[in-house]
Amino acid sequence: FEKYVHLTIPIISLVVATIPLPLDLYNPYYFFCSATAADYNNDTETFDRGTMLGMRAYIFLVFSIVMVSGICMVVLMALICFKVSRLEKRSMRYGEAFSRKKTK
Repeated sequence: FEKYVHLTIPIISLVVATIPLPLDLYNPYYFFCSATAADYNNDTETFDRGTMLGMRAYIFLVFSIVMVSGICMVVLMALICFKVSRLEKRSMRYGEAFSRKKTK
């Protein structure tokens, strides 16, 4: 189970990093690349690289992936805590039953 949960991190990272490539959204910004529309041309009233729609779609997609991943992790952790508490209670009952049996 843990292997599959940790496997989602590089997969999501690759998806988020490769989506801007076909949309021409990677643009230099000092020492790193940013996924934005850039170089607005006043003559044609368009961007030289990328579009505002592409940039907004990418931001929405990344935000959605992050939110869904966060919600999934919260639900999984809650389910794990619930399962562990159930097993702990069952274990304590077995321990009590065993100690009663041993004293008789």
